[in-house]
Amino acid sequence: MNRGRPKRYRYAQRWLEHSKRKPEEAMESCFWAEVEDICYETSNNRSSFEDVKERVVELEGQIKSWVDSGELDKDIFVKGSTLVKWWNDLPLQHKQGSCIKDFIQTNVH
Repeated sequence: MNRGRPKRYRYAQRWLEHSKRKPEEAMESCFWAEVEDICYETSNNRSSFEDVKERVVELEGQIKSWVDSGELDKDIFVKGSTLVKWWNDLPLQHKQGSCIKDFIQTNVH
């Protein structure tokens, strides 16, 4: 494939492979960065839950859509994971209406 194939096709193929791989890596690192940032804000009493509630709801919506589409594996919901620990620290009233509560409750037990 490398010898008989013109460079213009090889470069295009590498670009395509890179573009397919890049969003997943970026999505995962951004996801964990957001979880850690919210954890830091609330655990150090820098912000109350009400201050970060909009970010939490948006993040939970993204998590649900990523899990539903298969972009994010359900392994993030295992007992003891950073996400589950963070989610368990959220107010009970919020957790009861959360769109990801079923993922966490089914994997905690």
